[in-house]
Amino acid sequence: MEDVLGRIADDGFIPVGACVVYLDRGGVRALWWWQLKRATAERLLLLDAVAALGPGMLVLYRHPAGDPARRLTKLKGGNDPAGRPGDSLRSVAGSPNRLLTMVHTSDEPLDVVRELAVFLPWRARAELVASAWASSPSSSSVVEAPLAAVRAAYPDCPSALPEAGQLPAGRGEAFAALISDITVSPWKHRWAAINEWSQVAPLLNDGSDR
Repeated sequence: MEDVLGRIADDGFIPVGACVVYLDRGGVRALWWWQLKRATAERLLLLDAVAALGPGMLVLYRHPAGDPARRLTKLKGGNDPAGRPGDSLRSVAGSPNRLLTMVHTSDEPLDVVRELAVFLPWRARAELVASAWASSPSSSSVVEAPLAAVRAAYPDCPSALPEAGQLPAGRGEAFAALISDITVSPWKHRWAAINEWSQVAPLLNDGSDR
């Protein structure tokens, strides 16, 4: 997270508001309602499992040149590791594949408004936006407390993840194994299982891997 925040700062973005957020299965579907129209059950379960691991951090940014949403989305990079710049946010975050993209941004200003409503109830949204509006241009300290809280939620986070194993031959057998693997405890074992399955499970109902 520190590497991603640093890369964003290097590009001139200024954080004006930040908070800890949680995403449930309903939020997963609301956030990516368009992208998940053709998603397999495996993909939905894996995304739900990622969200259930624990909290994330939401940051609002401004940029001196304007249009921060589109600028940040361009900096984010695509979901295919092979087709994005090495200094994009997802590359910096170590995104291994199209499912575990590690970083999400709102593509345009209207999406900022809609997605804030996915993450936060109205009173929390109002407080965050009011705080962001009143922040000074040099208020980079707004990320410190949320960052510390999110880091504390993932003690002893592994620095590397295992390579994917062999997918069971039958889809039914594989589906049962996936469910078993992503519901284990503690969270570090679930994260390793999610990473492994994200590399071999079918993601779209047409059989492609996007």
